[in-house]
Amino acid sequence: MLSLLKPKPVIDDASVAWLLDCFQWAIEHFDRKALQQCKLVLPSNEFFPDRVNSVHGMAQAIFSRVIGYAGLSHWPFTLVSPENFIAAPVPQLSLDSSQRNNSETGTESAPMRLIVSYQPQQTKQPQAMAAAFGHLVAQHLVYQSGQTPPGGSDYVAQATEVVAIFMGFGLLLTNSAYQFRTGCGSCYDPAANRSAVLSERESLVGLAIFCHVKGIDNRHLFQHLKSHLKGTYKRAQKQLQTHSNQLTQLQQLVSGD
Repeated sequence: MLSLLKPKPVIDDASVAWLLDCFQWAIEHFDRKALQQCKLVLPSNEFFPDRVNSVHGMAQAIFSRVIGYAGLSHWPFTLVSPENFIAAPVPQLSLDSSQRNNSETGTESAPMRLIVSYQPQQTKQPQAMAAAFGHLVAQHLVYQSGQTPPGGSDYVAQATEVVAIFMGFGLLLTNSAYQFRTGCGSCYDPAANRSAVLSERESLVGLAIFCHVKGIDNRHLFQHLKSHLKGTYKRAQKQLQTHSNQLTQLQQLVSGD
């Protein structure tokens, strides 16, 4: 009888364990100082204050903010409009001073650029566009690192979203993981939505892990989290209590203790 009163898990415990392992993997293999310094990025004028008057201008403004919050403004990203984007192999960067010049010959080496683009319709959903950019940047970070996530190469796509959560984009990812179809059929534009890898609930649990490690309280979060997710988020917090030892370990890893 008592088992009937237990709240239903938000996601299965094996998935929670993988998210925790993936978060630990991200902390150990990427810059933990970034997690110490990063903020929970919110869909607000505080984080995205730019005023623009064109589709490309909005995409560029959002992308510039995203790479800034990710701590990767120094990477050679170039955002181009879709009509100017040509698919090509992603260059492997040498992320040190040798990338900029060749000291032996005294000549500058050819600049390597990471050419990225966007879905123009997402300017109708700026939060989804910011989340998509956060995931895109995380994909490049994982690719350039050459690191394999927990579970192996089959889990790279999911792990890149976890890395985006690690960077502070968890709220944007969660809010845009699933979009209700509202209004008339002619108003609904699926191209404006983001193609998520993690489910809405998986992103939500990842967000709860991030907020626990960073000490972010619910009042700060709930100002921007979708209303229908608030109760589920509280359940996710309770479910994570059964993994308190690993959460403590994550906090210690981040703080360097």
